[in-house]
Amino acid sequence: MNNQEAFDIAAKHLLTQNKQSARPIDGICLYRGPNGLMCAVGALIPDELYEAQFEGHTADELTNTYDGKGKIAEYFKGVDPGLLSHLQNIHDRFKPEEWAELLIDCAECFGLNSVWILEYKK
Repeated sequence: MNNQEAFDIAAKHLLTQNKQSARPIDGICLYRGPNGLMCAVGALIPDELYEAQFEGHTADELTNTYDGKGKIAEYFKGVDPGLLSHLQNIHDRFKPEEWAELLIDCAECFGLNSVWILEYKK
C-alpha cells in the first residue's frame, strides 16, 4: 500500500460512513467500534491483522512501539506514518461535516490527489 492508496481507502470510508467510530459511554475513538464502525486507520487494517489491544494506541504507536510482531509495521511500510496520524486526527478531532475539506487539505499536505472528493460528496 502506498500513500495514495491509503488516503483513498480511508477518505472514502470516512465520507461514506459519515460518523465517528467511538465508544458510546465516553466518546473515545476506536479503530473498530460498535455497529461495524471504523476510524480512518481502522478501515485500513485488514481483519486478520486487527487486535483488540490496538485500541487506545495511536497510529504511530501501532506501527512503531506497540507492534511487537511487526505485522502492522510491515503492512504499512509504504505509507508515511505522518499521513496515518493526520487521517486519525481528522476522524478523532473533527465532526463528519468537516471531513471532506480536511481530507482535501490533508491530500495537499502529502502531495496526493483529492479531486475525486468534490465529486464524491455531490
